[in-house]
Amino acid sequence: MKNDVVNTRKISIIKKEIQKELVVKSKFYSSSMIIKEVYCTNPMCECRDLTLKFLKVDEMNNEGKILFSIKLNLDTFKVIDKVSYDKAIKVDEIITEFLTGLDIEIRDRFNENYKISKGLEGEKKVKPISEKVVEITMSGGCVSFNEIFDNVETINFRDEKSNLIYIDDLYCMNPKCLCNEAYLSFIAVNELDNNGENVFTLRYKLKSGKYDVESKSCTDEYMNDILKAFNKEEKQMRENFKKRYKDMKVIGKQIHDKNKMNTAPQTATLQVGRNDICPCGSGKKYKKCCGC
Repeated sequence: MKNDVVNTRKISIIKKEIQKELVVKSKFYSSSMIIKEVYCTNPMCECRDLTLKFLKVDEMNNEGKILFSIKLNLDTFKVIDKVSYDKAIKVDEIITEFLTGLDIEIRDRFNENYKISKGLEGEKKVKPISEKVVEITMSGGCVSFNEIFDNVETINFRDEKSNLIYIDDLYCMNPKCLCNEAYLSFIAVNELDNNGENVFTLRYKLKSGKYDVESKSCTDEYMNDILKAFNKEEKQMRENFKKRYKDMKVIGKQIHDKNKMNTAPQTATLQVGRNDICPCGSGKKYKKCCGC
């Protein structure tokens, strides 16, 4: 494993956010209702649950008290659990009406927001593989996860001074290399223009979480402030890095296999004397057959 990727000093940040709350009406309730969506954010949890909280909307379109909540399974869209906070409300009737009118657009919205919350990034669509990526992969260099997979939200956190920090994670894609490591480039984000600058890079061990500073362009004090905050989130992030490492190895194997297939095998040139039997199988001497 070697870090052969040339990182750009400035990058553009694209951050996905949960879409705004839905506002719905029901013939079983006099006021409009705002629906707040609550998702599990643990990327390692395989649950497919969504909690919807229905809140009253007043005459000024401000959200009021919570009326009831339901928990749905996103595969079946059936109610797993429900909690009512106002006994005067016809909760069952409102839920039935809501689920009956749940069109494909709203279902897609819930599933997309689920993926964003989990950090599943739209289930990782592989980008077209560039010649540069092939070259780096075949030479044993490291490639950014964002360089391979499309629609990916960068891992982020806030440092001790509440500055936004993004992590660009790079991996060795050689399927035979068992380094179990990653390079983590820490990018300080300017939230005014959504641009970021790489301030230091770690060589990070996925098994233990230990790391060494590979390079830096900031003061030790600033780096340590960032690392203090990172260490608080590191254990949970590590599970995500491990999964990404495996995903990158899969694509790396595909690149290696394809590259081998596209490499024409070298064949030795057959040396035949003029008086030898011709290799074409005619039985004649080479000089009187194919060698004439």
